[in-house]
Amino acid sequence: MSGQRRRLMQAYVRSGETGEAREWLDALDRGRNPAEIDGLRQLLAMETGEMAEAARLIRAQIANRQRGAGDLSLLRALLALGRLEDA
Repeated sequence: MSGQRRRLMQAYVRSGETGEAREWLDALDRGRNPAEIDGLRQLLAMETGEMAEAARLIRAQIANRQRGAGDLSLLRALLALGRLEDA
Protein backbone atom coordinates (compact mmCIF):
# COMPACT_ATOMS: atom_id res chain seq x y z
CA MET A 1 0.00 0.00 0.00
CA SER A 2 1.30 3.41 -0.90
CA GLY A 3 2.64 5.25 2.14
CA GLN A 4 1.18 8.52 0.91
CA ARG A 5 -2.28 7.02 0.45
CA ARG A 6 -2.09 5.44 3.91
CA ARG A 7 -1.13 8.78 5.47
CA LEU A 8 -3.95 10.53 3.62
CA MET A 9 -6.43 7.91 4.89
CA GLN A 10 -5.20 8.42 8.45
CA ALA A 11 -5.50 12.21 8.06
CA TYR A 12 -9.11 11.85 6.91
CA VAL A 13 -9.93 9.67 9.92
CA ARG A 14 -8.15 11.87 12.47
CA SER A 15 -9.97 14.94 11.20
CA GLY A 16 -13.32 13.12 11.44
CA GLU A 17 -13.89 13.10 7.68
CA THR A 18 -14.67 9.42 7.27
CA GLY A 19 -17.36 10.08 4.67
CA GLU A 20 -14.83 11.93 2.55
CA ALA A 21 -12.41 9.04 3.04
CA ARG A 22 -14.99 6.61 1.67
CA GLU A 23 -15.69 8.88 -1.31
CA TRP A 24 -11.96 9.11 -2.01
CA LEU A 25 -11.66 5.31 -1.84
CA ASP A 26 -14.59 4.88 -4.21
CA ALA A 27 -12.91 7.24 -6.68
CA LEU A 28 -9.62 5.32 -6.35
CA ASP A 29 -11.40 2.01 -6.77
CA ARG A 30 -11.90 2.59 -10.48
CA GLY A 31 -9.01 0.96 -12.25
CA ARG A 32 -6.61 0.65 -9.31
CA ASN A 33 -4.88 -2.29 -7.76
CA PRO A 34 -7.62 -4.14 -5.82
CA ALA A 35 -5.17 -5.36 -3.17
CA GLU A 36 -4.10 -1.80 -2.37
CA ILE A 37 -7.70 -0.58 -2.21
CA ASP A 38 -8.68 -3.51 0.04
CA GLY A 39 -5.81 -2.60 2.35
CA LEU A 40 -7.00 1.00 2.55
CA ARG A 41 -10.60 -0.10 3.16
CA GLN A 42 -9.40 -2.41 5.92
CA LEU A 43 -7.39 0.44 7.46
CA LEU A 44 -10.46 2.71 7.37
CA ALA A 45 -12.60 0.00 8.98
CA MET A 46 -10.04 -0.56 11.76
CA GLU A 47 -9.58 3.17 12.39
CA THR A 48 -13.34 3.77 12.62
CA GLY A 49 -14.07 0.78 14.85
CA GLU A 50 -15.88 -1.24 12.16
CA MET A 51 -14.20 -4.44 13.27
CA ALA A 52 -16.66 -6.84 11.61
CA GLU A 53 -15.98 -5.19 8.25
CA ALA A 54 -12.24 -5.17 8.96
CA ALA A 55 -12.31 -8.89 9.80
CA ARG A 56 -14.29 -9.61 6.62
CA LEU A 57 -11.79 -7.72 4.48
CA ILE A 58 -8.80 -9.36 6.16
CA ARG A 59 -10.28 -12.84 5.73
CA ALA A 60 -10.86 -12.10 2.03
CA GLN A 61 -7.25 -10.91 1.73
CA ILE A 62 -6.03 -14.12 3.40
CA ALA A 63 -8.18 -16.21 1.04
CA ASN A 64 -6.70 -14.33 -1.94
CA ARG A 65 -3.18 -14.81 -0.52
CA GLN A 66 -2.72 -11.05 -0.11
CA ARG A 67 -2.00 -11.64 3.61
CA GLY A 68 -0.64 -14.50 5.64
CA ALA A 69 -2.96 -16.71 7.68
CA GLY A 70 -1.44 -15.51 10.96
CA ASP A 71 -2.04 -11.81 10.30
CA LEU A 72 -2.17 -9.84 13.56
CA SER A 73 -4.74 -7.37 12.19
CA LEU A 74 -7.31 -10.17 12.03
CA LEU A 75 -6.50 -11.16 15.60
CA ARG A 76 -7.00 -7.56 16.76
CA ALA A 77 -10.32 -7.28 14.93
CA LEU A 78 -11.63 -10.57 16.34
CA LEU A 79 -10.57 -9.67 19.88
CA ALA A 80 -12.29 -6.28 19.55
CA LEU A 81 -15.45 -8.11 18.50
CA GLY A 82 -15.18 -10.38 21.55
CA ARG A 83 -14.81 -13.46 19.34
CA LEU A 84 -12.13 -15.17 21.38
CA GLU A 85 -12.96 -18.61 19.97
CA ASP A 86 -12.19 -17.36 16.44
CA ALA A 87 -9.04 -15.53 17.52
